[in-house]
Amino acid sequence: MTSVFFGRGTLRKFMDAAARFPAARITPSNVVDEGWHALILHTNLYERLCRRLGRFVHHWPERPAAGRMRRALLGRRRRGRR
Repeated sequence: MTSVFFGRGTLRKFMDAAARFPAARITPSNVVDEGWHALILHTNLYERLCRRLGRFVHHWPERPAAGRMRRALLGRRRRGRR
């Protein structure tokens, strides 16, 4: 429960910074990113928040590093998944 409350305040601070500096494409912590994903699903609420911030804050998915992606694919193959 503590991480939920921590995440809310931190998510708001992150969203504020992302709105102020859109070209920076700052990366959120895992807790903030999980909260952001949940918030985006509530489109009306997300739209209202973005309006208050003065701009729409886009979520830019992180591309995994090549080595990380390769290891993930190898692991899937070992488990019989494609």
